[in-house]
Amino acid sequence: MSLVLAFLLLAGYVQAATITSTGTGGVWTAGSSWLGGVAPGANDDAIIVSGATVTIDAAAVVNNLTINNGGTLIVSGTNTLTVNGSWTNNGIFTANSSTVVLGGSTDVSFSGNSPSTFYNLT
Repeated sequence: MSLVLAFLLLAGYVQAATITSTGTGGVWTAGSSWLGGVAPGANDDAIIVSGATVTIDAAAVVNNLTINNGGTLIVSGTNTLTVNGSWTNNGIFTANSSTVVLGGSTDVSFSGNSPSTFYNLT
């Protein structure tokens, strides 16, 4: 009985990871845009590296977001990006007609050397 309970508890546990873009990037949802072949999820920290351009092509949710110097993050169309932790922009962020949601149970912190201009911020 205790083994079954332990399994059920572990099955609901999702481990967060730091997911880093490849040197060239690509579309957010494609595994080929990310080292390790997996796109970031809601519990993960996403890093856009220098030289990479990553385009959000569907709704996306991350814990922490970092755009490194020389990196570019573009939100295409009216897609929504939700950041539940910190927002660090040292590169280029292009919002287009998107919505950025600052979610989570704690305040989102902003840092970085580059401006972040939002189309719709909630």
